[in-house]
Amino acid sequence: MSRTIFSLTFNVAGKPVSWSPSPAALLLSLAALLALLIAPWWLAPHLISANHYQQQVAAAKQVQQQQRDALVKLRSQMHEQISLMAEHIGTLQAKSSQLDRVSQLLVQKSDIEQSEFQVATTANLQSMDSAGGPLSAAPASNSDDIQQMLSQLDQLIEQYDDKQRQLDLLSVLLQQQDVEDASWLSGRPIGEGWLSSGFGARKDPFTGKKASHWGVDFAGHAGSDVYTTAAGVVTYAGKRWGYGNLVEVSHGGGYTTRYGHNSKIYVAIGDVVTKGDVIAAMGSTGRSTGPHVHYEVLKNGKQVDPSPFIFR
Repeated sequence: MSRTIFSLTFNVAGKPVSWSPSPAALLLSLAALLALLIAPWWLAPHLISANHYQQQVAAAKQVQQQQRDALVKLRSQMHEQISLMAEHIGTLQAKSSQLDRVSQLLVQKSDIEQSEFQVATTANLQSMDSAGGPLSAAPASNSDDIQQMLSQLDQLIEQYDDKQRQLDLLSVLLQQQDVEDASWLSGRPIGEGWLSSGFGARKDPFTGKKASHWGVDFAGHAGSDVYTTAAGVVTYAGKRWGYGNLVEVSHGGGYTTRYGHNSKIYVAIGDVVTKGDVIAAMGSTGRSTGPHVHYEVLKNGKQVDPSPFIFR
């Protein structure tokens, strides 16, 4: 006969029902209840630990992705810089070839014997694989390509040093033969128009105050042709403060001419021009009050009065 510790009576459908658990059943019930109470406290640390590790993994993945994105961006920037370097090398090679042509033309015009001045030796020409044209701007794919470009840059530097020595020699030969390039300077830089402002002191057209005018102005119709007054090489073609669109031509012997305020420029740096070539269109760019050509003559870098050259 089993012992009962207590008895519970329930009213079910109007009839009394008694429940008297045995000690064993009561112990099992208490154990189950205790397990339910203890389980959350026992599982919580494990759940929290797992969640913490997941957060660490997610953070590590994010950092890894950021680093990968940074590497991709760096690679793209290096790719772009290498492409620009290759393009710049090509431009330098083209300019080098252009300098050769300019030197040869100057030798021909000065009647100097080719035996006295060799513009480019066969060895010079063979030292550059692509001396006849620009280097392809295809992107470098490895360190060998970069090393090749650095080697080409070194060769270009040597080639420009050679050209500098050759041009120095040409200058000496021209002086020895009494080739006076300044004598080529003559006439006006325009076909139609009038002298609107002379050389020297004048009133500034903007401020009305006394100022120095380092050239002469020829006014005319906008868009009319601007001519070079002597043969030479274009040393500047572009915008410059005060001058607007400016063309500068070197004639040798220390003489240079400038043509300012143009609306358009038809030549580029390195172009060889002869007397009377159209180099620009008259305009009013820069510090100007109307369509005209600001014309300067420089001797050894210093402006001189152009009048003796204009009217001779």
